[in-house]
Amino acid sequence: TRFCRMTPAGSVKFLWEGLQGSKLPKKYCGLDVYMTWIYACIAITDRNSLTPYKEARFSSFSKSLWVLADWLASYSCTDV
Repeated sequence: TRFCRMTPAGSVKFLWEGLQGSKLPKKYCGLDVYMTWIYACIAITDRNSLTPYKEARFSSFSKSLWVLADWLASYSCTDV
C-alpha cells in the first residue's frame, strides 16, 4: 500500500510500505521536515476505500507553522 508520494522540486518521495492489515485512521497526514521547508500530505479515505491525497509545502518558520495548523484544521485532520 502507499501512504503518499510527493515530488516537490522533483526530489522528495516518501512511501509507507507493508501497511496491509494495519488499521490506519480514515484521515491522516504525513510530514517531511527539512531545515527551511515542511512538505505535508493528507490522505483521506472515503466510503469506497478510495484515497485522494492533498499536498502542500510550508516554510518551517513560526508564521507558516500556524498556516500549516490551519491547513490541517481545514481538512479536520488530527492524526499526523
